[in-house]
Amino acid sequence: MGKPTAIVYVDGFNLYRRALKGTPYKWLDLFALTSELLYEYDVIFVRYFTAHISPMPNDLSQGQRQQVYLRALKVNHKIKIHLGKFRSDARLMPLHPWEFKADVFVILTNDSDLAEPLRLAKDQLGQTVGLILPTDTPSLELLKVDPQIIRQIREGALIVAQLPEVLYDGRGMITKPKSW
Repeated sequence: MGKPTAIVYVDGFNLYRRALKGTPYKWLDLFALTSELLYEYDVIFVRYFTAHISPMPNDLSQGQRQQVYLRALKVNHKIKIHLGKFRSDARLMPLHPWEFKADVFVILTNDSDLAEPLRLAKDQLGQTVGLILPTDTPSLELLKVDPQIIRQIREGALIVAQLPEVLYDGRGMITKPKSW
């Protein structure tokens, strides 16, 4: 029998702010990273949640680098990018049925706002849940959920999970931004 399967949900901004900002590891292969951290599972899919960034006045190419990175991630068909928008008003979110079957559902975040969805998946849906932490100081709210799997991103995992400097898709060559 093969390894149990896992689907990973990545909070892109939390990952960037907590583990990547100010490091040389921004050209990160999310599938390789999560497979490295969850070595005893067969990661079958990664869902990456982010929003388009607005460039800062001191770095006008930020948005362009993000677009190159998102294009590079799309080369791997086991990574799905979900683009949202920043919202400051309250919204009621409908409950959607599970799209994929997996043995384990893991989130990569340290955002306490995601404790409730994690708890619902575990307690009400009976799913095995996990947490990949992009920081040394985990959210107590996330830990209160008592996920069955907890991993922490360490520098070694970031080093081995870098995308190739050059990739190709249907539009041509994708090159790692020089400033990364």
